[in-house]
Amino acid sequence: MDNILPKLIRAGLEQDLKSFEVISITVANKLKKTNPQVAEEINSVLFNKNITNNAYRSIGLDNLPTDKKNNMNLVNIVEVQEIQEPILDNDVKKLYKRFLDEQIKANELLNIGVKPSNSILLYGEPGVGKTYSAKWFSYMLKKPLIVLDLSIVISSYMGETGANIKKVLDYAKNNNSILFLDEFDAIAKRRDDERELGEIKRIVNVLLKELEEWPIGSIIIAATNHPNLLDKAIWRRFDLKIELEIPKDELKKEIIIREFNNVRNISQSILDLFIESTPMINAAEIVRLCDDIKRESVLSNDDINVIIINKVVKYFENFNINQKKKLVEVLYDGGKRYRVSEISKIFSIPQSTIYRYLKNNQ
Repeated sequence: MDNILPKLIRAGLEQDLKSFEVISITVANKLKKTNPQVAEEINSVLFNKNITNNAYRSIGLDNLPTDKKNNMNLVNIVEVQEIQEPILDNDVKKLYKRFLDEQIKANELLNIGVKPSNSILLYGEPGVGKTYSAKWFSYMLKKPLIVLDLSIVISSYMGETGANIKKVLDYAKNNNSILFLDEFDAIAKRRDDERELGEIKRIVNVLLKELEEWPIGSIIIAATNHPNLLDKAIWRRFDLKIELEIPKDELKKEIIIREFNNVRNISQSILDLFIESTPMINAAEIVRLCDDIKRESVLSNDDINVIIINKVVKYFENFNINQKKKLVEVLYDGGKRYRVSEISKIFSIPQSTIYRYLKNNQ
């Protein structure tokens, strides 16, 4: 099996469908004894692709909706394999848990005449976890994620955009899945904006009607970086409206500790300093910064503590006096890590200032 998987990946990346199919059949045959359920699913995918030209039929999805002009798919299907719970503040966590609980106990709620929540509007700055959250809900509820492809949906032809959106909404309503509308403001703009064309207003009207009649068994999640651009009536169509914010100190600490969980030999004092000194940036940028540090430690073979210090030094000018003193103390470390003259050069400040910082910390 070990030598088959690289061949399968190569065939997929080269879009060699014939080889991909042959190798997939080989994989299924080898798995029949050890994992018959997976083997059966592989064969089902291949069968459905050949018979209906739709590999997703094996997970219960109909043929993907396409645009009229170019016959291109209007959505992308994401099957989330495994994903960690997003690190969010307690209030948002409670809302997420409640949404999941309502979905899990949907039948019980319906039996007492209560409609389970099935729509969420996520808003906030880029990188705060809106797309990540949609994927996590998909993973937790074991439903494929249908992602609207705006580049295909939005057409220059009059009336086509509205028709495309209607196709996507109809498709999501008829399939057991989660529809994710990213960059929602592109199709749900305020109707009182005089700069917008009539078609946008018609699209919003379509959305309002569809969301009002959204079936109980289907889930829809929308996300926007620009909540101020959304039509006021759109807000009322969502069961939950959740703002995701830039992570504050405690959440930032959780994210950084998770990212360095499998990394050894990081000094606790260096890690604490990194957590404290990292500026207020979004979660995606924090993860990217941690990845850069880990990547550099592997490629350069340098001490990861030194790499972290070099990252922290860049923020020195924005530090308050206590942060500067703490950084100097960590760098000096009783003379074990850097000499006073070296610290002076790093920050371009007089040695007398360094000595004063160290003296005050004693």
